[in-house]
Amino acid sequence: ILVGGPNANSLVQELVEDNQTMAGSEYTDGQGMIQMVDGFSEGNQALVVAGYSGEDTRAAAEFLADYRNNEESLEGQSEVTISTSSNSVVSN
Repeated sequence: ILVGGPNANSLVQELVEDNQTMAGSEYTDGQGMIQMVDGFSEGNQALVVAGYSGEDTRAAAEFLADYRNNEESLEGQSEVTISTSSNSVVSN
């Protein structure tokens, strides 16, 4: 599990360089993202929890931590974008 976008987490920056996740300039203010990507070696995956700001990252992490109530929105998705203000999914 990697927390923070490419500007805050060097491992996420490595995934950006490998075209596995989005660059910092692609994040939207007021949104957090939960994304499952291919990891750093074959057969491994990484879960990226990030946002435009620290508040947006926290909102995404809290949404993931509340899996019991958000299972329907997360199940089977490789990427989910969360609105920080409403704590709801804006796209998946």
